[in-house]
Amino acid sequence: MLVAEQSPYMLMVRPDDIAINPRELDEPFGKMVCFHSRYSLGDRHNYMDKDDFLREMYLDTVGHDEQGMKRYERMVNIVGGRNMRGPKTEERAIDDAMLKVISEKYLMMPLYLMDHSSLAMRTESFHDPWDSGQVGWIYVSKEDALKEFGSERMTGAVRQKAEELMKSEVAVYDSYLRATALNCIKTARCRIAAGGSWGSWMRLAGQWPTSSRKDAGGWWSAWRNRAARQRL
Repeated sequence: MLVAEQSPYMLMVRPDDIAINPRELDEPFGKMVCFHSRYSLGDRHNYMDKDDFLREMYLDTVGHDEQGMKRYERMVNIVGGRNMRGPKTEERAIDDAMLKVISEKYLMMPLYLMDHSSLAMRTESFHDPWDSGQVGWIYVSKEDALKEFGSERMTGAVRQKAEELMKSEVAVYDSYLRATALNCIKTARCRIAAGGSWGSWMRLAGQWPTSSRKDAGGWWSAWRNRAARQRL
């Protein structure tokens, strides 16, 4: 158990042996869509496979109408015709072409799974072709990102904030998959000390879902710098 004290408050943190899926505890910023033959990962969805998902995202970007479908079919024929070095090469080229169009409306990051004695997930490759690979994406619409950060236009700073927030959500989910999640013993003093920032403190610690995404950085820094911590 870890104890952090800042008079007159105290936080107690311990391993959570019965952790609940963090994707079901809070309203996430990003949507996690995964496909795996053995595991149910990420958020619930009704897509049959990744091709179905990318096609729907593509059409959502260019238009769910006859013109949008014609554009999709034309793109598949053109890109597929240029890549005749095997089905995998053609499939990858078509996926990349769709993702380029989808990026006009959405911010997307790949999700990679490591399956070796335990599960782990992150947004960067594990560089292990035997036990890992891409299983999906986490994404958010640019419109929702602008609302989240109170901006009127998509800038590099807003994009970076959105990507960092999605990465933090993947880190929380990774802790759940690894069974390394933590929880707080919520005494009255703990609730007063943490206030609305408790979820953000745990997110920044990389262990638990966020309940407040704003003003967390300064709160945690102040707490960390002033706290007297000890291991029991």
